[in-house]
Amino acid sequence: MKKKLPVGAVETTLSMVGSKWKFLIIRELLEGTKRFGEIKTGLATVTQKVLAQNLRELEETGLVKRKVYAQVPPKVEYSLTKTGETLRPVINAMANWGNFYTAKHLGIEISEPELEVEVLDETPVEKPREEKREKREMESFLL
Repeated sequence: MKKKLPVGAVETTLSMVGSKWKFLIIRELLEGTKRFGEIKTGLATVTQKVLAQNLRELEETGLVKRKVYAQVPPKVEYSLTKTGETLRPVINAMANWGNFYTAKHLGIEISEPELEVEVLDETPVEKPREEKREKREMESFLL
């Protein structure tokens, strides 16, 4: 059964990649396919347990794919799915903002990062017809 998603678009995004480690894993995989050890090296302070757990969760949400090679010793590679790749502009925007904030904090004059989207679109996505039908059935039952 699929996990029920929150109502708002921002909440949905955060439920998928809302931890520091998930964003950093995605950043590492934006460079291309990597093995577990390569990802761990890129995220020096993450523990193996936390990295494995976050990779599993990203795989479950369909953002990361895991390819296991049938060989000894086992070889496993991780890469972003097409859906995971769509987070590239989000990560880039975060990097631009982080650079801006760091420069400002250090007293360096820098222009504010340009934002591609000025207004958030919080328009809810239509629910599948089956859920609407269940709702109508429940409403008619209650009447």
